[in-house]
Amino acid sequence: MPTMLGEKYDLNFQGVPPMMSPMDFAIWSVWKKNIKLNYEGIYFNVHVGDGRDCGPGVDEKFKAFWQKKTQLRIDVLVAYPDRVEIIELRHVARPSAVGRILAYDDLYSADDPFKRPVFLRIVSNFHNEVVAKTAAKFNIFYDII
Repeated sequence: MPTMLGEKYDLNFQGVPPMMSPMDFAIWSVWKKNIKLNYEGIYFNVHVGDGRDCGPGVDEKFKAFWQKKTQLRIDVLVAYPDRVEIIELRHVARPSAVGRILAYDDLYSADDPFKRPVFLRIVSNFHNEVVAKTAAKFNIFYDII
């Protein structure tokens, strides 16, 4: 299944992005001021990867629902003219956040609709030294708000 960007948003959007938890929304509300003004679009809840197939004999409508439900989801993707940023928002980030964002990068790169360099960023409200060291090892930006 291809990368599903969904609706394009801009910084004027005042609502809660789709599927964003209250804790992630609190982080997003503070961090979003870091988005550079030359951005082209912000996408929330971006589906990547194949998801699971229910198999034969299942209604097509449910099959599509299940595939989408079982895909991985990028919290935020910001498109700039020269790059794309994949952003993982994480309340009290743990080392698993690094694994998640690396998985998103791999799946997104397999079906990249923008064909631009991809930068990875973890944004958290708590500093974890293991996350910081591991993120640096993989060239992942790690922001604490």
